[in-house]
Amino acid sequence: MSRLPNTTPETEHVKDVWDMTVVGYTGHSSFAPVPQEPLREAMKVWAYAELPQHRNFTGSDCASDTATA
Repeated sequence: MSRLPNTTPETEHVKDVWDMTVVGYTGHSSFAPVPQEPLREAMKVWAYAELPQHRNFTGSDCASDTATA
């Protein structure tokens, strides 16, 4: 479960560091290390769209905990 009661996938989507418990995984995913903002935003859009398709796996099985450029 999410650590914050009012946290939703939509509220995490706009952040650079996601609490993965909000979408059913463990840990956090950070897009902060990606210095190019357009690329970082594109990666977040892609990850947000892909996460529901991978709910049978743990977060570490389908994505790195930290996105890198």
